[in-house]
Amino acid sequence: ERELFGEDMIPGLSGRVIFVSGGGQLCIENAVNRALPGDTVEVLSTAEGYDDGTPVPMRIERSGTATAPILLKSAGEKPARIGNLEFLNAQYWVVQGFEISGDRTYSGVQVLGEESKKIHFRSMTIHDVSHGIVLTEGDAHIIEGSVIYNNINRAGLEHQGAHSIAITRARNTV
Repeated sequence: ERELFGEDMIPGLSGRVIFVSGGGQLCIENAVNRALPGDTVEVLSTAEGYDDGTPVPMRIERSGTATAPILLKSAGEKPARIGNLEFLNAQYWVVQGFEISGDRTYSGVQVLGEESKKIHFRSMTIHDVSHGIVLTEGDAHIIEGSVIYNNINRAGLEHQGAHSIAITRARNTV
């Protein structure tokens, strides 16, 4: 059995597609909590965005598998604007194409938990938060083609114990 990650990951081909087309960050969180390995959660970009001022990050604790990761992706002409994300012991995710500009007291994205591994952030724009991406624990995360800027603590990427981090493609701007 071949493990899929990085360029080889094509989630959604073996699973369902769960669509989110409005309603705030709680709607995205509900969809994410229903996702199973191989599923795609597709968030349609809207003019008002999904950052509804929720004061805590959207927590993701579900996991995909090595052969069936979960894809959380923005769909539409522009990136969907969402609030802060927090992964806790989550594994095998691809998060693609979002703009994160949430609560300035939290990191745009934070990965927590020793069990966290292989979370791939692709084509993200993260700005005006405390820190861009904080990888506190876990293993084998990838940041690809992303722009991180104008954060309070001036940190685009911070890692505090995470292992095997790959920052790929020259398009990353921190």
